[in-house]
Amino acid sequence: MTNLKLAGMTALTAASLSVIVATGANAAGALAIGYPESVSKAGFAYNNKTTGEARDAALEACRTTQAAPASAKSLCTIVGTFRGECVAIAMDPKAGTPGVGFAIAANKDVAEARALAFCAATAGKNRQDACVIDKSACDDK
Repeated sequence: MTNLKLAGMTALTAASLSVIVATGANAAGALAIGYPESVSKAGFAYNNKTTGEARDAALEACRTTQAAPASAKSLCTIVGTFRGECVAIAMDPKAGTPGVGFAIAANKDVAEARALAFCAATAGKNRQDACVIDKSACDDK
């Protein structure tokens, strides 16, 4: 079941994403985000045996990818867990722009569409059409 805590998200300057993959019949996934005012950090994990393992892997991915400063990595927190669903992250690829969005949904197309819509909402008036999918993946069903 999806559990998202998105209400307090602020506009972001940049996003990066890490994917940790493990296989298992009882797949579980999680999404972690760290976002100070000037930069963001994201990581997700899928196909883990338990939700706890997925949460740990997503936090590790968020905290260890080299594409963000320590200020973003230290703020990494789980914003969603999922089982048998898909996750997507969209961003404005131009450096220094605020557009970024993420979503968890029943299928990849819906997750990507929602992530793009969320990115457009944070991108600013002149950058709404610049958002592209950065990464997406689906948990085994």
